[in-house]
Amino acid sequence: MLRFILIVFLMMWPQLVAADPLMGLWLTPADGKGQVAHVKVRACGQGYCGKIVEVRAKAGNAIDHKNLGKDLFWDMRPQGDGAYAGVGWVPLLNLKIRGEAQVSGDRLTFSGCSKVMCREQVWKRLR
Repeated sequence: MLRFILIVFLMMWPQLVAADPLMGLWLTPADGKGQVAHVKVRACGQGYCGKIVEVRAKAGNAIDHKNLGKDLFWDMRPQGDGAYAGVGWVPLLNLKIRGEAQVSGDRLTFSGCSKVMCREQVWKRLR
C-alpha cells in the first residue's frame, strides 16, 4: 500500500509543484512620464500579490521611485480559466479598486473600476 501511495505521489508531483500562471515577473506599460515597472507576483494569504520591484525611466535605466516595494494588487484569487479577482491600487490617484486580471500566455490584462472611471492595462511577462 505504501508503495502505491508513493507511486501516485510521484506521478502527481509535476502538477503539485507547477506554478500558477499569474506567478512571475511582469512589465507594466509606460505611464505618462514614460516610466515602467517590474512587478513580481507571489503567493500571499489565500491569493496572490504583485509588488513593484523595479522602476525604469523612459531611457531604460533603473530609478529610485516612491512606489518601489509597494503592492499594486493583493488578494487576487483564481476564478478559473486564467481569470483572477481581487483588490488593485491606482498609484496616480492613490485609489483602491476591485480588480480583475486575465492571464493569456505571456500577457496579463488588468481591469477595474472606481465610482467614476474604468481602466485597463496589458502587462507583458518578463519571467
